[in-house]
Amino acid sequence: MTVLKRRNNEFFIAAAFLLLSLTFSTVLFNSLDEHYTHLIQERSNIGGSGTFSGARILSILALNSIALLGFSLRQSSQILLVIATVGILFAFRSMLESCSRLPRSRASLLAPAILIPMVWNYVILSGILFPEDIPALLLFTLGLAFLFRDKRRYFHIVFLLAILNRESSVFLLPAMFLIQVGKRNLLKLTGHILALVCVCV
Repeated sequence: MTVLKRRNNEFFIAAAFLLLSLTFSTVLFNSLDEHYTHLIQERSNIGGSGTFSGARILSILALNSIALLGFSLRQSSQILLVIATVGILFAFRSMLESCSRLPRSRASLLAPAILIPMVWNYVILSGILFPEDIPALLLFTLGLAFLFRDKRRYFHIVFLLAILNRESSVFLLPAMFLIQVGKRNLLKLTGHILALVCVCV
């Protein structure tokens, strides 16, 4: 495959992923009521007043940064959702390539399948969305992709960002153990994970 053809393929894949992300975002936001607007207005003050939400600052900082461009908080939230969903599609494609050894063309076709559980969870089962939910899924998927590719430096960056976004990102650590056990010295791997646990505390 020539370089030009590969670039054209990537352009069409990016366009398709963007269209799918816009569609998902529209469907999701049409399922939300005014409670979501009140929620993001309350949370825009760096996590809101509650202790539970106070540590979840990453998505709120991103939301406020987008709002500085003149968008409302709801519009900013939708823009963040689209960006995060595009990122999820590319990260899931990378994960499929790494863990299943699929060629990029097939991984690109299968990557949108992740939208099925996302629609099921956020649109059909639940009418509740928090600003950090979709970015959390992006960071978790990216973390898994870097673990499968054994790119530890990038994994650590993603892990630290993920913890600032949502505390459930700590589940990347058991994933790290399961993916890397047998590939690394068990004592060093366990020590590494315990050190990351200390960072979370």
